[in-house]
Amino acid sequence: MAGEAAQALMDVETFLTWGAGTDTRHELVDGHPVAMAPPSEAHSVIVGNLVAALRRGLPAGCRVAVEAGIRPPNRPQRNYYQADIAVICGGKVGDGTPPCLLVEVLSDGTMDHDRGRKLHDYQFIETLRDVLLVWSDERRVQLVSRVPQGWLQRDFIADATLPLTSLGAEISLEEIYQHI
Repeated sequence: MAGEAAQALMDVETFLTWGAGTDTRHELVDGHPVAMAPPSEAHSVIVGNLVAALRRGLPAGCRVAVEAGIRPPNRPQRNYYQADIAVICGGKVGDGTPPCLLVEVLSDGTMDHDRGRKLHDYQFIETLRDVLLVWSDERRVQLVSRVPQGWLQRDFIADATLPLTSLGAEISLEEIYQHI
């Protein structure tokens, strides 16, 4: 009987109240809970660096959230992702206000999913203006920005500075990769 329950598809509401019995983080993908690997030290340092840099240039009324739960609007209620960082402008904490900027720090194990399915689903969030895809094993960031014609993808390497139009700010790769 327990095997049958584990195989039943979950909706987001069920997933949010579900307990896996472990400290492992999960995402909900097509109604199935998917365990997430623990972050590497490089991943954690990059997230910390990004939070500090983003908070410096944050417009009034905006906040930075780590491990933010994201419900993509284009899917039936069977998907729920954990973004490494979300910047949310307006609304109140916990009211479901959608983000204007999302960050995913990539590893070998998450790269295909983060740059594929998650990025695709994120692009249906109407308030979203920028997505940062940050490599944890090399000095490289991909900035995917909403433009009038659709989405523009740009790669930044070495000592580049990224324009974050969603925040009216810039962030350098030096800030992102400090202590890495």
